[in-house]
Order: sequence, then C-alpha cells, then structure tokens
Amino acid sequence: MTTFRKLSNLDWSFRFDNFSKVVKSGVVVLDLTTFRKLSNLDWSFDLTTFERTTEMFKQQLRPRFLTKRTQLTAEELEQCSRAIRDNFFQYFSLREIHSLHLYLPILKRNEINTWLIIHHLWQHYPDLTVVTSKIELSQNTMRCYRLTPETILLENRWQVPEPVNSSEFPEAQLDMVLLPLLCFDRQGHRVGYGKGYYDKFLVKCKPEIIKVGLSLFVPVETIADVYQGDVKLNFCVTPQEIFSFGVD
Repeated sequence: MTTFRKLSNLDWSFRFDNFSKVVKSGVVVLDLTTFRKLSNLDWSFDLTTFERTTEMFKQQLRPRFLTKRTQLTAEELEQCSRAIRDNFFQYFSLREIHSLHLYLPILKRNEINTWLIIHHLWQHYPDLTVVTSKIELSQNTMRCYRLTPETILLENRWQVPEPVNSSEFPEAQLDMVLLPLLCFDRQGHRVGYGKGYYDKFLVKCKPEIIKVGLSLFVPVETIADVYQGDVKLNFCVTPQEIFSFGVD
C-alpha cells in the first residue's frame, strides 16, 4: 500500500524520453524524473503480490522462478526440501499406495532434494515400489524403472541422474507420481521446463493416478496460457502448506 500511494503521486504523463517499460502488449513511456523516483521504491513485496494476483504467461514465469530458485542459498534449499518432505509424509497416507514415481534432482541447479523423500520411503515403506524415469531421446518420451539402494545412476546430457541397471516398470501400474515444476497456480496447473515430457508421460498412466507437485514457492494466481494437453495436479506440496485441487 505504501508503494501504491507513492506511485499515485508520481507524474505519469507520457513523454517520449529514453526509458520505456514494456507491459504485455503496450508500452508505457516514462520521463526520466519519474523513472528515478520509481527506481527508489521498494518493489519486493509488491512484485510478490503482483505474481499472486495477476495472470502471467509461461514464458514470463520460467525465467522469473528460475532466478528465484537460483538465489536460494544451500541452507535455504535444504530447509525447504526438509519441510516439503515432512509436509508430504504428514499429509499423505501411503497405505494404499503400492508404487510411487518421483524424479531425481539436479542439485547443481537448486532443485528440491527429493533424495530426502526417497530415503524415507526406503526406510519406512519397504513394500512400496519406488520408481523413477529415464528420457528416451529417440522417442521424445520417458520410461519408468525401479529405484532401489542398489541402483546405479549416470547423468544424462541435462545432468539428470538416470538408472542404468534396473528393471523397467509399467506406467499403468503407478499409484502416485511426484512432479517437478518451477511454479504452479491456484487451479492446479504447473509450469515445468517446457519440454512436455511429464504431460506425455501422464497420458500413459491410469486416470486415477494421484499427481502431486513439489514446489519451493507459493502459487501464482493464474497461468494464462494453459492448453488442452497440460495435465493438472491433484495436490502441490510447498514448504509452508499443501494445496489441494481435487481429482479430475
């Protein structure tokens, strides 16, 4: 509100100066004095509020949230990963879950440390089959493989660890999948890296599979450019809380 009051007192008259701010399809041209005043305002809270109350497009959200994730310290990432693990196991009863797919993290890129969840599953749910995937470049898709403490992993071209000595697991037998994402919205849509691997993968799973996103950040209000092939989440786990979107 303080920043809004300061903004309302600025001279927003359109003068063709050297600075312009592009907003979606239009251009707002600011005089140099106004720009200097704007640059002195505290935008930190207001930009967060803007993300949570405004439609945004995937091409805007990807770089924004990649930057936010990169700015996390190693300690912050570990705290968030532990909070996500704890929230997941406190919320979900896995008694009826016989097989669970999850992704392996690229820790160099500050992805959520899903190894915390994996080790907990191995220790406390020995009868549950843990599954991960491997990208098949020739078919532009993913295939599922069992993940055990004995599984040997090698990094692919994107530095994603992949199994090399485990047996394949049918996608149609999966009961739950934990999905990577950069951000999500309050309707359960997610933004990933843009390759579409998981949307294609989920089509091969049974309709009732439980789809759980893992996110370091709270949701944005609305992802504007959702298309028909985007598969919605049923839940999303963040360090603060769990969001439920129902079951389609």
